[in-house]
Amino acid sequence: MTEQVQQRIKILESFNAGISWQSKTHEQKRKRLFWLSTAHLVVTLILLFVLLWFTTRAILGIEVARWDKMGLLVLMSVSFFLRAPAYFVGYLLQKNIQRTQAHKVNLDVKLTEELAETISRMNSRKRRILLMLPSVVLSVAAILQVFELNSYWSVFRYFTLFYCFFFIVRTILEVSTVNRIFKKVNSVG
Repeated sequence: MTEQVQQRIKILESFNAGISWQSKTHEQKRKRLFWLSTAHLVVTLILLFVLLWFTTRAILGIEVARWDKMGLLVLMSVSFFLRAPAYFVGYLLQKNIQRTQAHKVNLDVKLTEELAETISRMNSRKRRILLMLPSVVLSVAAILQVFELNSYWSVFRYFTLFYCFFFIVRTILEVSTVNRIFKKVNSVG
């Protein structure tokens, strides 16, 4: 394996999917991320559909009474919405490590730097804090609603709808960014 290939693999491994690996091989990491991302995406899609259904109906005034009981569902959804995109992007990166190891030729340094910059941006603390802020607000509101201490819960149906769309856009942007970079990297390298 050339030094450029090892450097690219190190860059791909630098993505923080929120999992402690404890010296696992690339294949074990890829398999674990496959199952985690698959399970999280299935549960997330189900929760997203149910949450959008009840939120939309509450906003339209059809079933407002049921919205008062949605605190626990919102709390569960937020916890899955936070992890699912990271697991899926982590799986895509681990999958790309296999392709990178197969390269015997020199890799484009400019594209490797672009890949490193993209992963660095995805790992940045500032970005993670900005993603966590609406999640924390919604989680606190949902916890208070579970204990029936939130008198402003009816306002959070709008915020919940916004959060669902925020999650959808975030996931699409992250996955498309990674796929766009991989398309460039794999077509040249």
